[in-house]
Amino acid sequence: MLADGAGGETLDELATLTHLPKDEAMRRKWVQALRVTLAGATAGGGVQLGVANSLWSPPGLSFAPAFVTVAQTSYGALAKELPQGDAVQSAALINNWAREKTRGRISNVVGPANFSREVPNVVLVNAAYLKSTWANMFDPKQTKPRDFHLPDGASMQLALMTKTEKCRYAEAEGWQCLSMPFKSEQVSFYILLPRDNASRKQVETRLSLDSWTATCDGMTSTEAVIFLPRFSYTTETALLPMWQALGVNKATTTQADFRKMIPSAPCLISKAIHSATIEVDEIGAEAAAVTVVAADPFGGPSAAPEKPKRIIFRADRPFLWFIIHEPTGLMLFCGRFAGK
Repeated sequence: MLADGAGGETLDELATLTHLPKDEAMRRKWVQALRVTLAGATAGGGVQLGVANSLWSPPGLSFAPAFVTVAQTSYGALAKELPQGDAVQSAALINNWAREKTRGRISNVVGPANFSREVPNVVLVNAAYLKSTWANMFDPKQTKPRDFHLPDGASMQLALMTKTEKCRYAEAEGWQCLSMPFKSEQVSFYILLPRDNASRKQVETRLSLDSWTATCDGMTSTEAVIFLPRFSYTTETALLPMWQALGVNKATTTQADFRKMIPSAPCLISKAIHSATIEVDEIGAEAAAVTVVAADPFGGPSAAPEKPKRIIFRADRPFLWFIIHEPTGLMLFCGRFAGK
């Protein structure tokens, strides 16, 4: 949405950040195609997937009508005006919207302090929600307290679920990777499990789109005995430093060009907040996110002997997890679980 409201070098920065074309017609065509494809993920049942966008402006600082039209038609965005001089009510309106769109999983994304009386705030909000059940659920009777090894070498007791099923799998000297399907065949849960702490640092440092794609392409069907923690956590991340590291600089200064979005006054990106939550249990996974604006460990599968007919996949140490939309390969959610 920001790219559709930007021009000049500001648009160049945002297009580079998002890997989207600068051409407006092509960009909107891609976005619309993605919306249609993601909507198809829910057609067979077994998964709830929602993506919602909203625009919020203070009185006297209106969005350009053409931008509102594009935001509504391309992104399904709701455009609303914030109350005059009421920071508490402004925060409440946006938080209530986020709570509704994430089924109550995320309820506080902004606070009164985010609304300065001196500088009117325009807020763009994106919310994503997913809830799905496993194709083959874990048996709660098999869930037992077991040691989970922390990055500092200590350990703690966590409830580890277990089941045996056929799933997609790949391995190398420093890692194992497993994919478990949800009931909807279009969405899967991937776990990238480093074999030890040294491998974890290499895997996390060298993880890239190319290495991830190569890992997924090398996966084959294997029967696995799976041990996975039952876990739940929430994080909040300031995205602006990451965006700036990836080249978004002019958009955060007074030289920003967002005249297609707000023609009446100069504006810039002052803050981008991302809140996300994930819960994984015996039934499935529920995730939500809200955004307010050495040797290569991926050198390929090991040339070890033929894999056994059944492998042990024991996620009792820090791992990376991904929820993937299979038809497109899109990462809907991803994160790290390290025990606490």
